[in-house]
Amino acid sequence: MTQQLHAPEWGQADRTDPSQTPSGGQDGGAAAQLLLSVEEAARRLGIRRTLMYTLMMSGEIRSIHVGRLRKVPVQALEAFVARRLSESEAEAPVHRA
Repeated sequence: MTQQLHAPEWGQADRTDPSQTPSGGQDGGAAAQLLLSVEEAARRLGIRRTLMYTLMMSGEIRSIHVGRLRKVPVQALEAFVARRLSESEAEAPVHRA
């Protein structure tokens, strides 16, 4: 008895298999994604959605509209973290031994 193998139909690929990701399994697709939803961006920063909206409304994190959706560029998150790091380094007292 021979077993027949069938290729999955378009859109039916098993997404748990890393080789089936849009980036070919190299990084789980994270590097290919330039824009994040507000919830995804908040999750990446480890904050709640409401604080994310506060940071966006204050201009600390830039966001854009794509159609009716609000999206956060990954670059905006990286810039925010870099600014916060440089601010905290400037404020931190220097301890010398």
